[in-house]
Amino acid sequence: MQKILIMGLPGAGKTYFAERLKKYIEENSVSYQMPLNALVSYELPPTNWHATVKWFNADEIRRSYNDWDFSKEGRIRQSIRMFEFAMKSNSDFVICDFVAPLHVMRNNFKADWTIWIDTINEGRYEYNLPDDTFDVVASCEMFEHDQYWAKSFKNMIRLCRKQGLIFFTCATTGRKVHGTLYNNPHDSPNTVDLGWDYYKNLTEEDFRKEFDFDNLFEKFEFTIDNSNYDLYFYAIKR
Repeated sequence: MQKILIMGLPGAGKTYFAERLKKYIEENSVSYQMPLNALVSYELPPTNWHATVKWFNADEIRRSYNDWDFSKEGRIRQSIRMFEFAMKSNSDFVICDFVAPLHVMRNNFKADWTIWIDTINEGRYEYNLPDDTFDVVASCEMFEHDQYWAKSFKNMIRLCRKQGLIFFTCATTGRKVHGTLYNNPHDSPNTVDLGWDYYKNLTEEDFRKEFDFDNLFEKFEFTIDNSNYDLYFYAIKR
């Protein structure tokens, strides 16, 4: 078994590349790449052999553990977890894509092959303007496509000045899946270009689980448009 690490900044395209690499190896593997422990069971190398490939996506693993700690310690823990998942796989190749900026994280994984997706100079979610920059901060029909929606909303709050207006619209319960790799991808071209296959209809309860609205805002309101299955929100920041 050979382990392949695909690393890069958030939003660099690791998931997009990993999905296509898995398919390429499966379709283009040849008998001379066959592992020795499998080859010994044949008198002659088979001509129709195809490698088995397992792909572990970091976000899916984090979701299964409900572990969204992106601190140094959290990323080290994630690198160990990815290694353990890889070692339990019985496939010929294992692909794991995750952020691994430090040597300790890469050493924990012990990759046979390391691929660095060097497509961007800054993570897509690192919008590092100063606090209290804008009078109005808005998001329209985006959160349902954003697997980091809570982090994005937190940044919206940070960027808004006191007494400033924050508002958003997003899909809620009842809206059909759209903007994914296989469901109307043109509805969310930027996330599809990143290789994301994520979608979630969000509710007021989802947001209240993540944020203390009474302490963050002087005034706020959630409403639902049942004709379009939209969640609307506006608030005045404290």
